[in-house]
Amino acid sequence: MVQNLENKKVVMIVAPFWGKLGHVGNYRIDRFIRWLKAEKFRIVLIKAASEENIKEMDWGLEISIKDSIGKVSEVLSKFSQKIETKLFLYVWYLIIQLFIPVDSYFVWAKSIHNSKLLKNYISDVKFILSSSPPHSGLVAAYNISKKYSIPTIIDMRDGWIDEPMQPVLIKWSLRRIIEIKLEKKILEQAIKIFVTSDVWKKLLVNRLPFTAKKTTVITNAYPIDYENYRESQNRNTMPQLILLHAGRFRGTRRTNNVSILLQPLYKILKKKKNLELSIVLLGDLNREDYNELTYWRQQFSTTLCQVITKNRVKRKEMYTELAQANGLLLLATANAFIPSKTFEYIKSAKPILAVTLKNSSVWQMSLKIPQMFLFDYSAEEKDYSSIAKFLLACSTGKYEYNVPEEYSEEYLSKVFINAVNKIL
Repeated sequence: MVQNLENKKVVMIVAPFWGKLGHVGNYRIDRFIRWLKAEKFRIVLIKAASEENIKEMDWGLEISIKDSIGKVSEVLSKFSQKIETKLFLYVWYLIIQLFIPVDSYFVWAKSIHNSKLLKNYISDVKFILSSSPPHSGLVAAYNISKKYSIPTIIDMRDGWIDEPMQPVLIKWSLRRIIEIKLEKKILEQAIKIFVTSDVWKKLLVNRLPFTAKKTTVITNAYPIDYENYRESQNRNTMPQLILLHAGRFRGTRRTNNVSILLQPLYKILKKKKNLELSIVLLGDLNREDYNELTYWRQQFSTTLCQVITKNRVKRKEMYTELAQANGLLLLATANAFIPSKTFEYIKSAKPILAVTLKNSSVWQMSLKIPQMFLFDYSAEEKDYSSIAKFLLACSTGKYEYNVPEEYSEEYLSKVFINAVNKIL
């Protein structure tokens, strides 16, 4: 029997990606659900799926609304696996990019407000919350809000127009012009905007001054299941050091180039003839990544360092990998973006080599995190001393560290709930 939500505090969350395997946005939505549930809210979560469905959860209802484009993608994905080629899938994605604005959920987002299934559960909703990317989730929330006169909160994990992830939006084009207007319309209508770093907020406010008073920074957070798990793991006791990079490279951002991370390490390691270590790259790599690695493996073959690749693992298995490493490698080529793994890295209290831009969000974070060693890969005259200091910390285990409370669930949940209560 479907729950009766009448006379309860109800929030609608629009997250077309919800439940998709490996989608990093799931962690943030899961966090919002926990925080809202703790405040006695009931949640109606709207997701895209191949078939319509309603599922009861301990926090409310999960409603799947049919996504025809997504269903075709799903069928082609399974077909590609069967015939062992992704050609048809790549052609399909190219068609989507050429003829569908924003992203593959746009058609779904434009029609969702007319869903009969959604209409049955809209009457008691106090506000709508949508998290992006994909940015079509914001389009869906906007359309629902306009039809039913319900306020919206927009959560931007990444920028849409600021530091866009899609190459087509970087240079001026018809697509960029369309999406600039669409983003502005959505943000003007929103009652509250969340962004994930101070730099994101600065970029947004400089471009759209009207967002200043309604924009709040809510970073990602330390994983709640990490603390006890980390303490129970055995650390690396082998004489060979382990440096770990967790996550994707170009699969996250086109600018995340393997060479940017490995070049400064090689520069120092080729001089350290007696330092034996392994660089472990844990996560999904694409063809371009592997092509670059061929070159770097040849380079490192002249040292006592080997470069190892491992496939993506479940989150708790990744915690084990973090615990066994002597040091962690972080590549952040964007100015405003903070990779979500940064917070798992910080919580581990291990030395972190952050290869980033000077004054980026990651760079600014390091002012409070002494175990984070910075390397500005864009500098004309590069300072490699931080690499040497990082390797020394990994070798000796002697370094200062701090795990700032402002990235904890307890702290961030208060910021979130305070923002929510102000609009009710």
